[in-house]
Amino acid sequence: NSPDQARKLMKFVAFPSAVVASSLNCYIVRSPEIDTGIPLMDEDGKTVMVTGADGVAVPAISQVAASNGVNSTTLSRALLQAPVYFLPPLLMGFGPLAKTSP
Repeated sequence: NSPDQARKLMKFVAFPSAVVASSLNCYIVRSPEIDTGIPLMDEDGKTVMVTGADGVAVPAISQVAASNGVNSTTLSRALLQAPVYFLPPLLMGFGPLAKTSP
C-alpha cells in the first residue's frame, strides 16, 4: 500500500517544489541588487541624477527600490507557477477530452 500512498503524495509535491525552486533561484540571483541598490528612473525612463559630494552628477541609487523589486519579482515567480499546475487538470475535466463513465 506504500507505493500507492507515495504516488498520491507525489501529486502534491511538484507544485510546492517548483514554487520554492523558482522563487529561491530568483532571490539568490537578484539579492546582490539589494546591497548595491539600483538606479532610480523618472516617468520617462531616464536615470535620475543627483550631485555627489565632489559636485559631479551621479545616478541616484536606491536600496529600498531594489528590495521592493527583488521581492516583487520573487513573489510573481511563485504566483506564475499556479496556472501551469492547476489549469490543465481543470481544463481536461471539461470538453471532448473529459473522461466519461460508461
